[in-house]
Amino acid sequence: MRIDSLLLSLVLLTPSAAPQQGVSPATSPPADNSSIEVTMKFIQDKLNAVGKVNYTLHWHDNADDTYGIVQINLEESNVVAEPASCWIKYHLKIVNGTTFDERDNGFFLSDVQDLVVARGEQEANKHYTASGYPTVDSKIDPPIFWLVARRVEKENQLSVAQTAGEDAFVFTNEEMADRVAKAMLHAVKLCGGGHQETKSF
Repeated sequence: MRIDSLLLSLVLLTPSAAPQQGVSPATSPPADNSSIEVTMKFIQDKLNAVGKVNYTLHWHDNADDTYGIVQINLEESNVVAEPASCWIKYHLKIVNGTTFDERDNGFFLSDVQDLVVARGEQEANKHYTASGYPTVDSKIDPPIFWLVARRVEKENQLSVAQTAGEDAFVFTNEEMADRVAKAMLHAVKLCGGGHQETKSF
């Protein structure tokens, strides 16, 4: 079975990397009563402080005992969190083996249904299963953590149909992923998103 090509779609389905290399996890997220301006500034600063994240994904298909290794280089930059519109935009660049993708992404916090902090292997296995490969297991080295913002299908503030989907930010530090998730949860509530809770797996 050839699975390497799935890795790019896996990363693109969870696109938003806020790797945590070189960022101290000591900074606390804004308080629960902080303004949208303070909260969005915290989110923007933490995501922009991340830089490139390089990791290796090892996959193994238990059905036919095939396996492979893929080197992934991921960077999300130019993050802008706009308090007035509750819009977060960023530039995504991925090198996945010999495949390259680069584009601008963005989403409204009011469209977010829930937030999840998950280990890299959990997100990888989830997307393998969704792609029709439920027998594939993965291991990621060094460990990474995804902050996933799941969106509902609705008409957004630009009157453009917003399909259900997700944006994800990758961290190398789980504590920082949790801190940014708490700040984003607060921002989602301030922006009129649904009642959510962050979940750490």
